[in-house]
Amino acid sequence: FGGSAAWSTHTLHDEMFSSLIEKSLNEYCASENLPLHISVINLAQPSGVTLNDIISYMLFCFEAKPDIVIAHCGANDLAFGQTSDRYLMAEHKIAYQFQFERWAEILECGTDEKVTDLQWDNIPILTYPRQILKAFTARVKQFEQLVTKSGKHFVAGLQPMIFSKPRHSAMEVEWMAQNETVFWGPVLKNMDYLYSELLDKYPAMGCEYFVNLHQAYGSYGA
Repeated sequence: FGGSAAWSTHTLHDEMFSSLIEKSLNEYCASENLPLHISVINLAQPSGVTLNDIISYMLFCFEAKPDIVIAHCGANDLAFGQTSDRYLMAEHKIAYQFQFERWAEILECGTDEKVTDLQWDNIPILTYPRQILKAFTARVKQFEQLVTKSGKHFVAGLQPMIFSKPRHSAMEVEWMAQNETVFWGPVLKNMDYLYSELLDKYPAMGCEYFVNLHQAYGSYGA
């Protein structure tokens, strides 16, 4: 589970996040003469937050009871958490994609006329860091409990981002310069701080099994 990074944007099927894990695990089983064949199913979705993952798990996985569930998450919850309704975040721990504000307008106002015109480059930041972090970690812990109470294993992985590396390629530097003030510029500026606060206040995101890919990327160069 996860967002577009786990879904595997701009890759062929055999290059996907899940395909590579499946290949690696089956090669290991063969090398150790283990009588196992492992299937890895990708239920990640672009722009998905952990609440979306929980819903997908309940719909598609709960009865199947997969042995291991991996949540490759963090980036979308901390980004969309900044733009979600403050009351929904604080009281109900609901982070959601900002595009749903248009759906709410249509349902509430009964018209297709836009009351607000939210685009990628003009999304207001509505919430406080403590609300964002509390909502995210609560959902990850909830997801973990759903899986482990079924007797299975849950692994939380913190998704790396462009700022996870200390140095950047020329293409990355150009991308950051172009997107500093547009295309989620204000939201992206806050992500480094939110990641730092997350790991400081919620080590391992509160989960038993945790993979810090954000930290791992810190060892890479440009």
